[in-house]
Amino acid sequence: MYYLRKILVFAVVLSLCIGVSGCGGTNNAADQIAANETEAPVTTEELDEEFEKDKADFDETVTEAKDSIEESFEEIRDKVIDEITDEEYCKTNRKDIKKVYKEYSKSIDEMVEELDYGAACENITNYEEEDRVKYIDYFYDIFDDLINSVYDEASDCCQDIYDHCDSLVDDSKLAYKMENDFNSAMESMNTKHEEVSADLSSKHSLIRKEFLKGNYDVDEILAEVEEAEVEEEEEEATTEVKKKSTKKKSKKKKSSANGVDPDLKAFLDEYEKVMDEYCKFMKKYNNSSDQASMMMDYLNYLDKYSEMVEKLNEWDQNEMSDADLKYYLDVTNRVSKKLIDTGAAMGQ
Repeated sequence: MYYLRKILVFAVVLSLCIGVSGCGGTNNAADQIAANETEAPVTTEELDEEFEKDKADFDETVTEAKDSIEESFEEIRDKVIDEITDEEYCKTNRKDIKKVYKEYSKSIDEMVEELDYGAACENITNYEEEDRVKYIDYFYDIFDDLINSVYDEASDCCQDIYDHCDSLVDDSKLAYKMENDFNSAMESMNTKHEEVSADLSSKHSLIRKEFLKGNYDVDEILAEVEEAEVEEEEEEATTEVKKKSTKKKSKKKKSSANGVDPDLKAFLDEYEKVMDEYCKFMKKYNNSSDQASMMMDYLNYLDKYSEMVEKLNEWDQNEMSDADLKYYLDVTNRVSKKLIDTGAAMGQ
């Protein structure tokens, strides 16, 4: 899918929006007002008129940027859908289709990194102090709306692509896998959307609070936020390292004292039991002439299968004792043979 990289084309359009966020027109108006101070007093109404004019220009530019972004997203969506012609294509190019979802998300992330709400807040300090909070509230609404609109458009395009694929696929196994691909991608995108929106809201609340106190040094205000975030990340990283270290020591201690780690043995016994049930069902399912009636059971077994495989992958063979590793390999080799013999192994 050569066209994936084209999804970034909107970055050029977006730069128009970012450029205007500095409120260049507002600065010029404020400078002109300052230059004329000796000639006549400037009224609040005149300042409001200047800002309303700037707002109109800014609204127009943001609207154009959003429209261009949406057109770029939809162009990619249409090309993807045109290329996906049948079930065989979905099966052969499943990984590429997953990448399309990820590229949408990646593109939004890159766009968000370029949005500088702090820069917009810095430039409006040219206005009268009693009006500054009103202006940063306006810019917050603009930024928040832009972020929401772009995420919504990307999500809609991904949904359209998935719906098109789903309409072509009759194989229940493939359909289940593609649904998981889509749901996983959307969950990741939604999580990122929530994080970005929360970050913007947090910055706005802090800047607004400081503005009300008479502190208009946006760089200083946000620097404190960034410093706190770095400290929190470092603390979380240190805590995670300590947890892993404690877990490794605990496993090694139990293994050396009792042979096979009892936690590992308990899991592997459960793992083999679940896989035996899965193989038994899949043998029956594959030989059935009425698979549709077994679909709910089939999906339940697939969930159990995926859950056990995920848990199995969490065990690090490098940290196992000789006894642990031998038991681990004995069980997993037996299970693999059963999956292959029954044709129940899932392709990843």
